[in-house]
Formats: sequence, C-alpha cells, structure tokens
Amino acid sequence: MRHDYTDIVTAANRLNRTDLSFEYGGLKFETYWCRFVLDRCEKWNYKSHSHTFLEIQLVLSGMCRFNIKGNDTVLKKGEFIIIPQKYRHAFVSTQPDFIKFVLGVSVEPSGGTVNAPLTEFFDAISQISVMKYTGEIEDIIHIIYENALNKRYNSSEVLKSQLFCFFTALEHCYLKGVYTDESQNSFKSNYNYVLVEHVKKFIHDNISNHIDNEDIASQFQMSERQLRRIVSDVCGTTLFELRKNIQIDEVKRLMHNSALSLEEISEKCSFSDVYSMSKAFKRAEGMPPGQYRKAINKTIDVRK
Repeated sequence: MRHDYTDIVTAANRLNRTDLSFEYGGLKFETYWCRFVLDRCEKWNYKSHSHTFLEIQLVLSGMCRFNIKGNDTVLKKGEFIIIPQKYRHAFVSTQPDFIKFVLGVSVEPSGGTVNAPLTEFFDAISQISVMKYTGEIEDIIHIIYENALNKRYNSSEVLKSQLFCFFTALEHCYLKGVYTDESQNSFKSNYNYVLVEHVKKFIHDNISNHIDNEDIASQFQMSERQLRRIVSDVCGTTLFELRKNIQIDEVKRLMHNSALSLEEISEKCSFSDVYSMSKAFKRAEGMPPGQYRKAINKTIDVRK
C-alpha cells in the first residue's frame, strides 16, 4: 500500500462519499464511515470520544497507543481491534509512519434468520481484545484502497462485496477456536463465490463494450492469472468460457425480446461479426442463431 498523503486523503474522501451499507447473515450493516487514516489527518482522535456504533481499527503501518475506558492498549502493524459502541477511547501516541483502516458500522437484524456464528461473533466483540488479522484481510483492504484510488474502476458494488468478505474474515479471526478446519477453509470459497458473482455482473453490464480478460481483472484489482484460477475453482470453467456463456445468454435474450437483426445483436454482444457469433452460438446451443430464432417464432405462433 502506498504511503502517500494525497493518495490516503483521496481514498478516504471517495470512500466517505460512497454508500457502503449491505446485508449479510440476516444482519444489516450500516456504514457510517470507511477510510484510511494517517496520524496527521485526525488530531481530534486524541480527545476522548465514543460512538453509537462499532468502530473497527486495523493498523496497516507503524504503531499506536489507545486509551479505551481508562486502559492503555497498544496496537501494532498487523493487528486490529473492534471498539464496541459507547466505549470512550482516544489516541495517546502514534509513530510517524502510522496508517490505519477504520470502519464505523452499526449492525441490526435485517428481518431474516441471523447466522448463529455471527451471534457468537458479536457476543465476543463486546469484550475488548487486540487480535492479529490474516493475509486474506490484508488482501481485502488492499483491494478496497486501490479501488477507492482508481477513478475508472471505482464501484460501490465491488467495495460492498469486499466489505462482505472483510466481515467474513473478521468473523473467522474471532471464532477460530469454534470453527473446524473445514469451516475455516470456507472463507476462501465464500470470498471467491461473491467475487465471481460480481465478475458476472460486470461482464453483463459491459456486454457491448468489447471488454477482455485484462479489463475484468483490472476492475477487480488482480492479475488475470489469479482471476482465471478463482473462476475455474468456483465455476469449473475458464474465464473466457464464462464471458462467452454470458454473451450467448444475452444473444438469446435479445432474440426473444427484440426485433434486432443478427448483425445488430452481434455488435451489441461484442462479437467481431455475425460469423463469429454464429459459430459460438452453434457450439453452445447445437444450432445457429437463425434457426434458433425461427424455433422461437414457431413457438410464439403455436401459442397464438
């Protein structure tokens, strides 16, 4: 993570302008703030204060000393603390290279069944304790930071998906004594599943923009190789095949719901020409698109 003052402030401002509330495990998470902080950014933090919501603080660089409810607590790089609501706290001192990620969030039932481990999680964080965060959490924070910095790819949906994964990872950090090895490993599959769902949405939303694998990987701040592996693990297919399947689904939708010509459909679905669309369509559906459209029309005529 770059330790540039301007970048830190830019990321903080963009995050604070984005609605990052989401639902997870039968709970609604309302985000009050989500930002990256340098020591010199928030001098008011040295005054004792409290919040009506949880505050999660992760140290990304350096070290700080907190006073929480009259007790001094040291927080170093690689560690995090969750401060319960109404707990008075303040900085006592920080190192010059200190950088933290801070998230203020309220949590309440969303109307669904609350995930049992989440209940244990929120019971656990009613007691102050300093914990080490995992490599997965560090990766998530990095993606949030890079996404907030990049004007082209800034996306509230990507940020929300990362916060979803962030809370899943925090849950596992707190409950690692409760979880079996199998359920501990479920974090990565859960994270990857959510990521792939957002990848699918991004491909669909940009179906007419001729995006390639590099564009998709850049959107999610990872290498093509990493994204291809995740898609393969989750879908059992390649990233290229996933794109083609989404293209074919859109071709079928347009043939069902519009009078567009095959040439127009091929352009809207980012095929180079009708021939390449027909070839891909026949491989997927067992017939060329013209024949498929005739079959649709016959079905409509019979229903009439």
